[in-house]
Amino acid sequence: MLGALKVEGTAIGVLADSLMRVCSGVKYRKYLMANNLVLISTFYPEAGFNVGHAMQRNKYIYCLSDAALVVHSGTKGGTWSGAMENLKKQWVPLWVKRTDEKRAGNAAIVRAGAAWVPENIGDVDLKTLFTADRKEKFPQQMTLTKSDQFVQVVKEDAETYSSVKDIEFYDLFLSKVQILCKDVPKTRDELADALQIHKTQLKIWLDQATDEQKLKKLFRPVRYQWINSQQGALSV
Repeated sequence: MLGALKVEGTAIGVLADSLMRVCSGVKYRKYLMANNLVLISTFYPEAGFNVGHAMQRNKYIYCLSDAALVVHSGTKGGTWSGAMENLKKQWVPLWVKRTDEKRAGNAAIVRAGAAWVPENIGDVDLKTLFTADRKEKFPQQMTLTKSDQFVQVVKEDAETYSSVKDIEFYDLFLSKVQILCKDVPKTRDELADALQIHKTQLKIWLDQATDEQKLKKLFRPVRYQWINSQQGALSV
């Protein structure tokens, strides 16, 4: 992304965390002000890093693209998971850079259905990378149009939403706090870090849970203990 921006290109960055901090930082400021960069996230702008969020953003990165290139991947982690999900869902053509590193997962991604990108950058035909002509050589890829791909993503999100639309955030908060505070009392900072909730909102919910006698507030230091430790996790 920085390479594209440094040669006055444009880029879209899909973030899994810290959108507010990144947007206000020095690193990308001039590119944002020049309208050469857009940073987006489907998560709360002040949310901290979360592995699940990083995995969930993969589909947006791929479906905003015309083609994808894996420069280096392990055999697990975000790059690996994103590449494998793209091959399974057939969102866009997937290309892989060759590497001599024995522990890299690049070759395994190619065996799963991706294609090697030419080693000599001068031999790379960008039009070929992006066009549907690759369907004939790699029929397992690019079987959906761009609009179909995005509709598929939206449908997946809608199905997830329909299963949780009746859940209140406070109830979800209680289910998490019950697990965290059932055995060992936790401080407010520990809960804020574990739940990735803004401290102002956290205090409101902690006070409410204490008033409802779901949590017991301990002092010196201030900690919170789940009162009914024999009860199973709340059903949400």
